[in-house]
Amino acid sequence: MAVVAILAGGSSTRFLGSDKLFYPIKGKPLIKCVIDSIMRCKNVLKVIAISSQMHINKIIEYIDVIQDPYQIGPLGAIYIALKMYREVFIIGGDMPYIDCRCIDVILNHCRDESSIACIPQYNSYLEPLLSIYRRPILDIIEFGIIHDILSLQKLLKLFKAPIKTIDVGNIDILKRCLIN
Repeated sequence: MAVVAILAGGSSTRFLGSDKLFYPIKGKPLIKCVIDSIMRCKNVLKVIAISSQMHINKIIEYIDVIQDPYQIGPLGAIYIALKMYREVFIIGGDMPYIDCRCIDVILNHCRDESSIACIPQYNSYLEPLLSIYRRPILDIIEFGIIHDILSLQKLLKLFKAPIKTIDVGNIDILKRCLIN
């Protein structure tokens, strides 16, 4: 069973001047579609959103929301989630194709708890917003926050962190879920 934290703090700077999280898909805001999809999953114990101040009032009607006081991107949100939970499944709020099959595939690949993170990888690029993180990664994240290294990819390489990767190349459902 997983605790899922949906990241809902972006400013949508690349989305044609509107807020991508609230872009309507089938009559519902994108973030609501993501929340509804995840809430249906039998392997999900709890779902929360981690949001910037500008989104909280719009999202709180759908789900429990924790405000991100750091405003440093996904790294700050992962940090907040891991301060609350021992293990957390991070999902971007802008993934319209997320579904239970995708979550189950990742959970099945990430059962071994010896790694500090389990992250899908497509070619050589890590997909940090559809990943599982465990509390021992907090030391690395704190180092990044203190030293203004806010890229999870850079931090993981710098520390040669013990992560497990999932090769997305052969798993069609993961390729689809990563589309945003």
